Amino acid sequence: MPLKRRRPKERQVAITPRAIELFNELQRQVYPTDAWFDVHALLHKEVGARPWEYPLHSVNATHMWNALEAAAAAEARQRLETAS
Repeated sequence: MPLKRRRPKERQVAITPRAIELFNELQRQVYPTDAWFDVHALLHKEVGARPWEYPLHSVNATHMWNALEAAAAAEARQRLETAS
């Protein structure tokens, strides 16, 4: 009998304006610093990530990271369109 491999279900990511703000702040920080980890902890809590989805750019949470990147890009595009 073949072994059934379990795959984690990708949940919907709660992307709030605060989550986008924290994501953009995280992008401005240098990775292995205390400031980066402080902002990442706030972002991790804001999106409702599970403990095993740490850090958000890891293999276990790529769906969250991709959703945050897409939301931040869409927000930046919208800001540019309204400024024009």
